[in-house]
Amino acid sequence: MYKKYLTLLLLLLSLSFISLKGTSLPIFAFEEVNTPSPYVKRIVPMETKSLPGGVELRSQGVRTQNNGDPQGSWLDRDVHSLVAPGSNTAVRVVSWGLSAANGFSAGTMVEIAQDYQIKHPGTIVIGGISGDFFNNQTPDGNTKEPLNNWVSEGDVIKKDVLEPDFHNVLGFKEDRSWVEGKPTSTENLQLKILNEGDVTDVYDIANIIGTSGDTLNPNGINIVYPGFDGNLDTTGYTIVKGNYETFKQSRTGLQGKIYIENDNLGSFLKGEIKEIIPGGEAISKVPLGTFYILSKDESIQTILPVNTKIKCEYTLTGEFAGVDNTVGYIFKILEDGNSNFQQYNGSHSYIYLPRARAAIGFKPDKSVVLLTAGLGSITGSNQAGPSLFELAELLKLEGCTEGFNLDGGGSASIVARTETGGLEMLNTPSDGSPRAIGNGILFVMQDPNIRVTETTSKSITVEQTAPIKNGTLTQADVVLAGKRYSLLDGPVILTDLNKNSRYNLKYEFTYEHKGQAYYGEINETVYTDSVDAPDIRRFKVSNVTETSVDIEYQIRGDNLDEYYINYQGQNHYLDDKEGTVTLTGFTKDDTVEFILYVYYSTQPGITKRVESEPLSVTFKAKTGGGGGCQMGTNIYYFIGLFALGLFIYKRRR
Repeated sequence: MYKKYLTLLLLLLSLSFISLKGTSLPIFAFEEVNTPSPYVKRIVPMETKSLPGGVELRSQGVRTQNNGDPQGSWLDRDVHSLVAPGSNTAVRVVSWGLSAANGFSAGTMVEIAQDYQIKHPGTIVIGGISGDFFNNQTPDGNTKEPLNNWVSEGDVIKKDVLEPDFHNVLGFKEDRSWVEGKPTSTENLQLKILNEGDVTDVYDIANIIGTSGDTLNPNGINIVYPGFDGNLDTTGYTIVKGNYETFKQSRTGLQGKIYIENDNLGSFLKGEIKEIIPGGEAISKVPLGTFYILSKDESIQTILPVNTKIKCEYTLTGEFAGVDNTVGYIFKILEDGNSNFQQYNGSHSYIYLPRARAAIGFKPDKSVVLLTAGLGSITGSNQAGPSLFELAELLKLEGCTEGFNLDGGGSASIVARTETGGLEMLNTPSDGSPRAIGNGILFVMQDPNIRVTETTSKSITVEQTAPIKNGTLTQADVVLAGKRYSLLDGPVILTDLNKNSRYNLKYEFTYEHKGQAYYGEINETVYTDSVDAPDIRRFKVSNVTETSVDIEYQIRGDNLDEYYINYQGQNHYLDDKEGTVTLTGFTKDDTVEFILYVYYSTQPGITKRVESEPLSVTFKAKTGGGGGCQMGTNIYYFIGLFALGLFIYKRRR
């Protein structure tokens, strides 16, 4: 009988392998679910997570048809996206990179996001994605310089625009509107006076001096850049000397690229005026960290007194005027809801070759989507990533009608805020570890400083713990189960709640800044405590000597972790919930403060503390009865004598 079963099993296995001959077995077996795109199937259900500002993090596993070819193979992709709803105008889209004093710098997306948060206190970084392509080629000096135009939080760091049609620029405005194309800028570099970061006055700079052959222009403002090594005759000029925090100059010929104004590349400098120097002093060499501004008009020293903060930059014009942030991209992949480059096999192999991808997309309601696609742990795929057509189809499934390809390959990075306020990388880098990149696109929001400050088993307290950094808060509400509670008048205490229960709170807020109103929301899940707070029913002195004290205590409560009496920087741990403890080693006439601390668990991993009122003890001669003094004993003695005398007197009467 055993031999018959074994023979049947071997026969079934043989037939199975014959039927699978020539079939590629996947690492994991997934159930395919059709999507609105015929070129995308979902194989791992989408997981979502709510982030500050109403931003939603989405992660899923998909299978896409290679290059949109109906006969093409189906390949597995990990897809991560961040979706900022158009209604939440408090969420801004910014372009940011690590700053360096001289030249450009690079950092991972986590480092870039952290740097923004450090440089902008009071701001929350919600998430971000890799931005423009940048120079990381050794023959070109590996300068980390983004290849295309770059404006970062109002600073025109690089005014230069690449010539090819498929190299273009996206610009983001404060109202969440955006523009695309090739920015134009002013002919002259401009000197801008700053007051708390805002530009108050603007002057054209007539002449830039950077090399030994350059000469001064007597008819306007001159700026001498660091690195100049020559000899300038400054007779008749007023000289203003300054130090800069950052100085950047664009380079030509990066990776063989050509700029529209290849013979007039841009520069950017931001710094502070440090000294006014009389004319006639020769300038021969300008060290790093220093710059000079010269003019034959003596009013320059009135315009630029010592400690004035300035920046020198070109100003964007045309449809890009007023744009606060820009980033370069290569190829528009989604246009009017139509995906470009289906079955493309032309000269731009970058379009169809598989590689990790990053993209930004826009919905008609002003929602913005940041998305990466590539290998990863969701599907277990080791396949590099989709073509640009497949990438566009993924943006379409997010509801986008316009989409643009960002720096991908080993640069493709997407990060999101964690529950503890940190930042984590979501996708698996194709390099094996996160790559340092030139810049990135971030979702950021002012922190309204709305916090849960206390929970009990029956209540949750919410309050605004500090003012908003920029602007004025005009609305701040806590919403629970459809009911709205205003925070503008002080803390909100949500009562009559259930013990050890989950509550989904929404904070809705509006603030005004520079005449504009911005709306935002934050969702937070809060748990009430699983137990009531412990009750310290007794904590008192029962006896004191010159060097010791007896303290009675009684604690009532559940889930207690530890409890101790703190005094003089040390802790005396207690074994029982009630009793009397003797503490020794004190000095006569010293006064010592004792506090009873009780720690207890309210949820797994969450510990809270209650404490007693301070108990102050002065070490005198031996006493008793709860720490009463000898004077009290004497008073009782004399009262007793008086009562006895009165009794005898009345008896004799």
